[in-house]
Amino acid sequence: MVLSGLKTMRESGERLTTPGSLMYTDASAGGPVGSEMQRIRDAPHLFAISYRRQLGGKRMTRSVLDDVKGLGPTRRKRLTKELGGVAGVKAASLDQLRALSWPPDDVAAAVYGKIHGDRVGRGRAP
Repeated sequence: MVLSGLKTMRESGERLTTPGSLMYTDASAGGPVGSEMQRIRDAPHLFAISYRRQLGGKRMTRSVLDDVKGLGPTRRKRLTKELGGVAGVKAASLDQLRALSWPPDDVAAAVYGKIHGDRVGRGRAP
C-alpha cells in the first residue's frame, strides 16, 4: 500500500490518504499507524547517526603514523613521546628525525614522507 498526502495538522494530529481515495486515516502518535509512521521517519536518521559515529570512531583511533612501514607500536610510542606528540613529529624536519639515535634512516625517511606527502628516497637526503 502506497501512502501519500501526509499532512501535520495542529488540532487533529496527522492524517494519511491513499492514492485515489478521499478518505483519511488517523495517524496520531498513539495509534498503530502513527507509531509505524514515526519508525519510518526515524530510520534514515538512525542510519545517518550510526554512520557518522562509525566514521568518528575511526578518526579517533587512527593516526597519520599508523601505516608507516617499519614503525610499529613501540617505535611509534617512543617517537611521539620524544618529539612531544604527533604534532611534534609533524613539525620535525627530516634531519631531526634522522638525528634520533634509535630509528633507522629509512624509517625516519618513511615517517617524514608519510607526513609531508613526499616520496623521500630510502636513506637519501631529499
